[in-house]
Amino acid sequence: MLVGGEPYDYKIRTYWYNPSTNQYLDAEADINFYNYYLKEYENVTGLIVTEDAASVCNGTVKLEWNQVTEPSIPSTYTLYANIDNEGWQVLDNSISAMQYTHTVDAADLGKPIQYRVDANGDDYLNYSSIKTGTANTECTTAPTNVVATLNGDVFDISWDFTQVGAPATAFRIYRKIGAGSFEIIEEDIDINDRLYTDIAESCIDHEYKVEAYNQCGEDGSLSTTSGTVYKTMVFDNVFAYQDDEYVNHADFDASKGYYSTKVLLEWSINPNKMADVDEFEIYRRKSGQSYSLLTTVTSANATYYEDNNTEANVFYEYLIRAKGECNAVVEYSDTLEATGFRYSSGIVSGKVTY
Repeated sequence: MLVGGEPYDYKIRTYWYNPSTNQYLDAEADINFYNYYLKEYENVTGLIVTEDAASVCNGTVKLEWNQVTEPSIPSTYTLYANIDNEGWQVLDNSISAMQYTHTVDAADLGKPIQYRVDANGDDYLNYSSIKTGTANTECTTAPTNVVATLNGDVFDISWDFTQVGAPATAFRIYRKIGAGSFEIIEEDIDINDRLYTDIAESCIDHEYKVEAYNQCGEDGSLSTTSGTVYKTMVFDNVFAYQDDEYVNHADFDASKGYYSTKVLLEWSINPNKMADVDEFEIYRRKSGQSYSLLTTVTSANATYYEDNNTEANVFYEYLIRAKGECNAVVEYSDTLEATGFRYSSGIVSGKVTY
């Protein structure tokens, strides 16, 4: 009876048969087979890779498989790995338990690794099915050269990044506005991207940071700040503007002889610019003279002003502009002009004779 796992040698000898003489002639040519084994073990089954965060994120891959029992029980197992499709290599050829923890080299973190197991003791390859596992740790490499620049109405944030150690799989963007704190404004940015665009808010400092991370998290992979960037106020269409229905506006009027004691000034502004306005300055002059400041209207919501210090029947020219502050810098809007006057009035006394 053949015994599994024991080596056996075989020899095949050929003969020539001569039917006329009814004789067998030795061909003197043997075919030899040495060290042939009867398969002693069945293939390894039940190979699994543990993918829980505790094992995946500590740089190891944990594997388990079923005990081979038929026809007999092997004493040890061999574990193979295929990394980057460079071919199968032996990780350990004397595993006595049905489990193994593979501590992955730093250069192979984040890479999918193929595994298979063989039972030792016969010359047959009793491989298990192939399973894939990936080990990683927290990303520790920070982006560098983070720069924020104004590009029209947006801020462009750019950075450099070189993978070192545990590979990152994505970026997240942090932003600080004014005296506030850095907060995440975007995540899951592709690891190949090096540019992010943010809507620019006027008249306040912005700062940005970029962080690299992977499924295991991050550890010291947040960049330094981009430095401060801000957008100045676009203040040239406060009075003269086009609305959403493409209607042009330029609304500043002075009353013309409607009143006997005043000249009434009225205006309206671009509703999209109201938040930028702090106050209005109104200038006045007589014909042929230079403008001088008449008054400052400190209510940003004001829509009119009454000029009560005028001479009757004298034409006055008025100029209005809005004033705002952008990042501690005073900004002035576009201007409009209007002409107005008041009529004279008085009391007539005496007798009318018919």
